[in-house]
Parts: sequence; C-alpha cells; structure tokens
Amino acid sequence: MSPIFSELGLTLALVAAVAYGAFKLHIPSIPFLICLGLILSPKAPLLLPVDYRLHGSFPAFILLGQFGLLCLLFTLGLEFSLGHLLRAGRRILVSGLAYTAVHWSYGILAAWVWGWRGLAVIVNGAIVAISSSAIIAKVLVDLRREPPGLKRR
Repeated sequence: MSPIFSELGLTLALVAAVAYGAFKLHIPSIPFLICLGLILSPKAPLLLPVDYRLHGSFPAFILLGQFGLLCLLFTLGLEFSLGHLLRAGRRILVSGLAYTAVHWSYGILAAWVWGWRGLAVIVNGAIVAISSSAIIAKVLVDLRREPPGLKRR
C-alpha cells in the first residue's frame, strides 16, 4: 500500500478520535483539530524518535482542507434560516459588519507586512474575514449559543 494512503488513513482516524473526544466532553473540536494539524505538519519540530509528520500526503490534505472548508460553510448555511437571521435583525447586522471589518483589516495588514501589493492584499483580507467568521459561527453552533430572545425551531 502506498505511504500516502497509510498517512491519510491514520490521520483521518486521529481526526475522528479527537472530534469524538471533544464531542463526549461537550466542547468544540476546532481548537483540538487545529493543534493536531500543528503537531502533524511537515513544518513541526520532531519531538519523538519516530517521524510522525505528514510529508508525502501533505498536498492531499491541502485539497481535503479546502473541501472541508466548503463543507463547513455549507453546514452553516443549513444551520441558520433566513427567518432566524431576520428576527435577530439589526444587532446581527451591526456586529457582523464590525467583526468582518476588523478581521478584513487584520488580513490586509498581514498581507501588507508580508510585502504583498494590489489585489492580493484585498483578497487576503477577505479570506481572513470569511474563514475566521465561519470558524466562530461553527463554534457558536456547537455550543448552542444564540442571541437572547431567539429560539431554535
């Protein structure tokens, strides 16, 4: 069997175990999955005598990660209804726009510091704003946190 398939299978088993553990503890899995990714990254320091870092399958995980982000955004779309958002009204609009503006600014500033120019700076700002918002929304959904006065159907 190809080492790529072995790495993929073992890593997916680790991801499932971490997600299941977080579910059983009633806490969001996202921080634990991020830490697992940092530990298994080919850029991570080697802490054990055995090299556990993902070398051969790293490009496959980049592709899977992009697909996973699309699934996360789709799931968030399924979670919220238009009526739910309309009932929250102005409060969600104002806080959402402020949150997005702040994170867009972080993305723009980071791109500028890295020496990027032009459209790349704006696109990086948009990526940071959208991805961080999706992660926060997923954590809130996992914790079942809602603005006061809103009831789930």
